[in-house]
Amino acid sequence: MIDIHSHILPGIDDGSKDLETTLKMIEIYKSQGVDTVISTPHFYPSYFENTKEVVNKTLYEINEKLKAMNIDFTIYPGSEVFATQDTLKYVKEGYIQTLNNSRYILMEFDYKHFPEYGLDLIYELHLLGYRVVVAHPERYYYVIKDITFLNELIEEGCLIQINTSSITGLFGREVKKTALKIIENGSFNFIATDAHTTNGRGPYFEEAFKLINKFKKDYRQTLANNIELLIKNVNICNKLNKMEKNKSFIDILKGIRR
Repeated sequence: MIDIHSHILPGIDDGSKDLETTLKMIEIYKSQGVDTVISTPHFYPSYFENTKEVVNKTLYEINEKLKAMNIDFTIYPGSEVFATQDTLKYVKEGYIQTLNNSRYILMEFDYKHFPEYGLDLIYELHLLGYRVVVAHPERYYYVIKDITFLNELIEEGCLIQINTSSITGLFGREVKKTALKIIENGSFNFIATDAHTTNGRGPYFEEAFKLINKFKKDYRQTLANNIELLIKNVNICNKLNKMEKNKSFIDILKGIRR
């Protein structure tokens, strides 16, 4: 298994604070059957400005240390890009590190309000040949409130990534409920840890997969196939099921009376 969303690089964002934490995260990854991750430090203007140059410099240093310590673990470059009105400019100017230098960009949106320019940004990026992977939409308030909002992202050609910690309930009942609905409906492409440290937000997969397997036994293989295509920069066909609006109690009664 490969994790495509991990804040494993030490000291450059709100993820791993130092080499010791990174090494402990690697130990946990290996215990979960994971030997490869894509490092995705935040690119968040005015907060964490981890440009392509910064990511690759830090990644080179950590890979050299792992090599010197004879630790067999692969870390690829990437970033988690917070969507702003300047994102397109940053991409065009080469500041953004894509997932393993592929066409795929992991993108995070504002949690409370989807930006007015959001769909246009996605469209423009796709015109440039990139594909947006939406990070943890199950945690966004507007998706929790109206799960059919996910359909707009799917229709725009986005790929959907769900956090393992959302599935297991770390972010609360509503986030877990939303994540499981998306999974049950088959409206996602990736499961990733979004690991920041070694505690609750650590690199854990197995508990989440026990819950996922209740819906469909072959999800793990499907997800592995998607990740392999991403790593190799091959096009991933976006045939996701659309979400249906939650029915109210009155809607249910109307349906019974018909």
